[in-house]
Parts: sequence; C-alpha cells; structure tokens
Amino acid sequence: MEIANDEITTHQLARPVELRSRTPRGVVQEVYGVLLAHNAARALMHEAAMPVDIDPRSLSFIHTVRVIRETIPLMRAAPAEQLWPLYRAMISHIASGRLPPRDNRINPRVVKVKMSNFAKKRPEHYHLQHPKNRSSPPS
Repeated sequence: MEIANDEITTHQLARPVELRSRTPRGVVQEVYGVLLAHNAARALMHEAAMPVDIDPRSLSFIHTVRVIRETIPLMRAAPAEQLWPLYRAMISHIASGRLPPRDNRINPRVVKVKMSNFAKKRPEHYHLQHPKNRSSPPS
C-alpha cells in the first residue's frame, strides 16, 4: 500500500494534488481515474515483464510513467494501422527500464523503547503470582 501510495502521489501525479471537481461525486470520479491510471501502468509493466521472463516488480514505475507520457501523443496522432506497432514498441521500451538489484538488507523487527516514567519490563517481572483475594490484607 505504501509503495503504491508513493507511486501515485509522487511519481504519477508529478504535481501537488489539486482536485478540480466541485462536487463530492466529481471528486470520487477523479480519485477513481487516478487509481485506474495507476492500475493501467502496473498492468503494462506486467505485460512488458512476461515476454522477457522477469518479475514485474523489478521494472521501474517512474520509467513506465515517462514512457506512457511520451507514447500517448504519438498514438493520438498515428493512423490506426500504426497503433499496434507503437504499442509493442512501448511495451518493449517499458521492459528495458529495469531497476538495479537490491542489496540484501536486514531490518530486524524491534520495538523502539520510548521514554517512560516506569521501569523497563525485565524477565523477572514475568510469571508473578497474583494474590488470590484482594479484599483481605496480605498475611
């Protein structure tokens, strides 16, 4: 979710988000349009990765968005018989935008100790016996 949110807000929109709609229904429609465009870019990345037998996640989303932005004006101006070759060229160009291999990073799952007025819980604090009856004083 976090990666998709970053892709949409930082790279896909490439500008501060400013919804132009004046009605709640229009805002919903704009948000659906943004999400639909993100899914379409991801689908193109998947289509580009399959023929070269690579993981679609190893392709650059930024590169894909740039290729789509460059190709759309060409496809609008092209005659119908040139659309399929332009589409295939776009797919192969997307496949060429591979990300560098990631380092083997290890991120241990630890809890950050925050400042507290209470003592830190230690092993001797576990498995304490609770008093049976709290109403009577301890003997």
